[in-house]
Amino acid sequence: MIMSNQRLTTLLILLLFSIVARAQGIRGVVTNKEGNPVPFAAIYVPSLHSGTTANIDGEYQLQLEQETYEVVFQYLGYKQQSLTVDIGNTFQKLNIVLEPQYYNLAEVIITASGEDPAYYIMRKAISMSQYYKNQVSEYSAHIYLKGSGVVKKIPYLLRSTLKKDGVEQGKYFVSENISDIQFKLGEPLQTKVISMQSSGNENEASPMQFVIMSLYDDINGIISPLSRDAMQVYRFKLEGSFTEDGQTINKIEVIPRRKGPDLYSGFIFIRNESWSLHTVDLKVSQKMFDATIRQVYKPVSKFVWLPVSHDFDVAVSVMGVELEYKYLVSVNYNNVKLNPAIDHNLYQPESSEMPEIAEVKNQSIENQVSKTLPDTTGTIQQQKMKELLARQELNNKEMRELNKLIKLETNASKPKKPLEVKQLNTDVADSAKIRPVDYWQQNRPVPLTVNEVKSFEEKSDTTDVNDTTHKKKTWVSRSGLWFGSSDVKLNDHWKLKHNGLFGLSTFNYNTVDGLLLSKNIKVIYDAIDGRQWTLDNKTSYAFERKTFNAQLETAFLYHPLQRASVKLSGGRTTSDFNAEQGVLPLFNSITTLFFTQNYLKSYEKDFVKISYETDITNGLVLSVGMEYADRRQLDNHTDFSVSNPFGDAFTSNIPVFAVSSLVKNHRAFLLDVDLSFTPRHYYEIKNKHKQMLYSNYPTFSLHYRQGIKGVFSSDSRFNSLEASVKQTFNIRMIGRFSYFVSGGTFMDNKQIYFADYRHFNNNPLLINDGKKIDMFRTLQFYENSTNKQFFQAHLEYEHARLLIKRLPFMANSLIKETLFAKTLCTSGNKPYYEIGYGLNQVFLLFNAEIVAGFSGSHHQYTGVRISIPISGGTISL
Repeated sequence: MIMSNQRLTTLLILLLFSIVARAQGIRGVVTNKEGNPVPFAAIYVPSLHSGTTANIDGEYQLQLEQETYEVVFQYLGYKQQSLTVDIGNTFQKLNIVLEPQYYNLAEVIITASGEDPAYYIMRKAISMSQYYKNQVSEYSAHIYLKGSGVVKKIPYLLRSTLKKDGVEQGKYFVSENISDIQFKLGEPLQTKVISMQSSGNENEASPMQFVIMSLYDDINGIISPLSRDAMQVYRFKLEGSFTEDGQTINKIEVIPRRKGPDLYSGFIFIRNESWSLHTVDLKVSQKMFDATIRQVYKPVSKFVWLPVSHDFDVAVSVMGVELEYKYLVSVNYNNVKLNPAIDHNLYQPESSEMPEIAEVKNQSIENQVSKTLPDTTGTIQQQKMKELLARQELNNKEMRELNKLIKLETNASKPKKPLEVKQLNTDVADSAKIRPVDYWQQNRPVPLTVNEVKSFEEKSDTTDVNDTTHKKKTWVSRSGLWFGSSDVKLNDHWKLKHNGLFGLSTFNYNTVDGLLLSKNIKVIYDAIDGRQWTLDNKTSYAFERKTFNAQLETAFLYHPLQRASVKLSGGRTTSDFNAEQGVLPLFNSITTLFFTQNYLKSYEKDFVKISYETDITNGLVLSVGMEYADRRQLDNHTDFSVSNPFGDAFTSNIPVFAVSSLVKNHRAFLLDVDLSFTPRHYYEIKNKHKQMLYSNYPTFSLHYRQGIKGVFSSDSRFNSLEASVKQTFNIRMIGRFSYFVSGGTFMDNKQIYFADYRHFNNNPLLINDGKKIDMFRTLQFYENSTNKQFFQAHLEYEHARLLIKRLPFMANSLIKETLFAKTLCTSGNKPYYEIGYGLNQVFLLFNAEIVAGFSGSHHQYTGVRISIPISGGTISL
């Protein structure tokens, strides 16, 4: 028998009312003695290891089963208040008034050195930070996240533009998320999004970045007060202490020793004896935003204190737009398991020894300790740890040593990190985005404020209008017809890329072709199993030469997990003599038209090329290619320029460092073999494709190139071999180092043309393609190109604070400073050297350098380079 729609609707309504009717718990407002709300106060039930958080108006709501509970109310700067509450079958109104927390300065620790007692406490806490970082091996948690923001100020000129995107001054926007997460130490966080909604255009799919944020480790390059290097960059001051649940809690002020966007200021609260975090109230200032981080830690199992409440205040100021945003996260933990590879007795105060293993098994939290704990009496390292842990007071050296020993201890039993970096697993439930209002009222643990409710109501009123506006978007705007598009999705498998009618690569100008109109169209097919086929067409028309050029490349990625692919290309094209690192056409167009400097030197070729590439094993890459080319010399066909400020004349299309016999018409059959190896190269599998990420080791490469005479009437005869090594790495508190070293020789150069010489990445222009580690700033294009022995070396050092950043008024800028040194040695030329100093991200727009070049012991050039990054390259002035 089929139930009618009317009867089904009535039944669902009755069921909903019955669910609502059964809901019970506590709700109310948390205020201080003056009657002002206490925003984001934590409400916690110790017996359940769960709770909630008040909203910005101090309002809270907590659903509980019918039982008697101890409920704890707490927030920074206020005394913790505990109440016993009997829960009936309805919600009880329970308003709470928190009293100020007064600090006792009498019971402070007197140190032998007479320094502030905060240093005694912080050395203990820093030495233990590696333990607490690895203390828990697994837990699950139920998460509620709410983000609420408002635009405080919009410049007049931007108001109409931003209004089209729904951004208006004084208008609130809110997002909510309810998720279940599964944490396992050393593995990606698993997230199940149960429900999500937003009054804006975006939904926050994962609260991961907020939940796992821990001050036991640095966060995004910001040095934690619990870092082993904290004493170098922070001063500490004990503000006082208080007693809570029989434990002494110390309030410590964190004071940066210098200004900088990588340092916190504010307060942290540390428990005596266990030396773990109690609460956090820290601020960090960046160039475009200021953020305040507050966390409240609660016991979620024996010895384990984890943050149950996070709130973040972010104030953003960009181009006159001012935005305030608040994130609130409430976390309820379940199944918290201690790391079984650690002897937790070693790190706990004697007053709270670990229970016997048999006792642990009887607790609700299982498998807290492995059946066979590590023997902490056997090794010299473990004996030293015990000795340092037992000391009443530590100096800085002992603190760092103990921190290092604990890190070694906690990491000793960890399996070797797998090379595959797993992606964060975020599973969004099918109904997550369509939950009704009644669902949110029933399951939202933190009440919405009046402004937040209004924000959701306004979204509902404007949804139809936004849908209509979206439909009005034409195919032209979606496809990027005017300026190109990197990805026009045709269907689930096919997509298109092109450079548009007026994209930057559409028009170029040089003295050989005159105006050059180029059209690039690439079609991509992605198969379900990850294999990929591409067809790439590049067509151009040279107006002065009245010539069409066209080339076609097809590629097939047949084994995406081995990155194995084969490519076939051919056609007619105009190529720079330095095909790998020559002058970018856009920049050459500018210098040619406005400065009468035609740096680009090119030739024409008809060619066919086939290549193959694969990962022999992870980190070991083989690439083989063969090309036949019919190369022809080209001459200038125009001398037009818009301006000639220096009174120069255009040069011929023969590089100044080459003779005419090296660029004459010829045929070449070429073989290229590349082999590179990067030990322990980490990677991820994304969309069934293997993508290389990083390695802590250098990349070693070999490149063999041969011109084979006689094959298809080839004129070329040469072979060369080059070896190289490169790496970029960071040394904590010291900086970032990059180096690239290569050397090689031509074993046979009996018949070689200039296009096959070993060219280098020379770019002396006031307009250049920017910061690359192997670029020489003061060598002319094609200078020192060789068909004999060669060697080059490049070293760069980058740091946030070298010279300029040490000035107080520059300390908070995002500028990074670099030092670099380079050398090039080629047969028949004096060794060439470059040294320089640079500033990166000046006003977030450009990089500036001063560089000097030397030929042997002779100074050749000193000058300034200013580069402006765009689309992966840079324009320099």
